[in-house]
Amino acid sequence: MKTTRKKLFETNSSPTHVLTMCTATEFEGWESGKYLYDNTTDKLVPVDQCRYGNPDRYYTKDQYDKYVESILSDYSGDYFEDIKAFGLFYTDY
Repeated sequence: MKTTRKKLFETNSSPTHVLTMCTATEFEGWESGKYLYDNTTDKLVPVDQCRYGNPDRYYTKDQYDKYVESILSDYSGDYFEDIKAFGLFYTDY
């Protein structure tokens, strides 16, 4: 039986890939410590909205860069706010 998964990018390779997109303003807030990366939702969350409990859930920009191989791209246009796209490339489990 074949399983179809909607809204999922899947490869046959063993590494895991995650792509997160945010505004340039949010990204700058992450760099300055106003946002944290939530690894359960793959989103940037304002520090005052983070629900602590699991110490491995939230990452500062420095922690993120230390533990993963990451990519970063910039997108800008005339009709939308500048966007940052960053991602994870996990090679270990």
